[in-house]
Amino acid sequence: MGSDALLRLPSMRAALFDLDGTLADTMPVCFDAFRAVFLEAFGREWSNSEIQEHFGPSEEGVLRSVLGGEREAEATERYLEHYERLHRAVPGLFDGIDRVLDRCRTAGMRRGIVTGKGARSARISAEQLGLDAHFEVLEAGSAEGWQKIDRLQRILDAWGLTGADGFYVGDHPSDVRAARELGLVALSAAWCPLADIEALRNMEPDALFESPSDMVRWLDERLE
Repeated sequence: MGSDALLRLPSMRAALFDLDGTLADTMPVCFDAFRAVFLEAFGREWSNSEIQEHFGPSEEGVLRSVLGGEREAEATERYLEHYERLHRAVPGLFDGIDRVLDRCRTAGMRRGIVTGKGARSARISAEQLGLDAHFEVLEAGSAEGWQKIDRLQRILDAWGLTGADGFYVGDHPSDVRAARELGLVALSAAWCPLADIEALRNMEPDALFESPSDMVRWLDERLE
């Protein structure tokens, strides 16, 4: 990582996390819920890559782009029904994430989530994964498009902080871009089975971790 970011770590005050693929293995749930809705609508199963082509906005925005605005509300309800049912198979947070969060807590860091998910699906995940016990704020995505920079800035403003005061960790190259835009330390979570490690490396994050335990060790070496 860059030397300037390294020097900042001992005084970090904000630990910001993506949700899907970073805190828990929920991406398969997202894909399968979309697949169920599109099967009902089109009579065939969509591949992950076909679905992912529409990612950027929240689920509501994805459904709007595929099905049209007149079907968005009904499709969203069906998506959420599938999502909540399928989510019950997720065993919990990724193994070792609780240690990452505990390390941030003991270092006195405030903890928040910034996700591209819609508010309602994010709330389902928060309740089923017990996220409220670990985080004080959760900023969801927008049907209008990718809004992570805005959401990260919103949390920093509410806490009276700047990008120089924290880090953002996520499993997608765009998460590195969002962190860099605000001057946050950019950390990549490559522990999700669906993570594209080479794409993450190509973004040159300040650090890349292939397991939560790697991130714990990294934090231990750098935080007071």
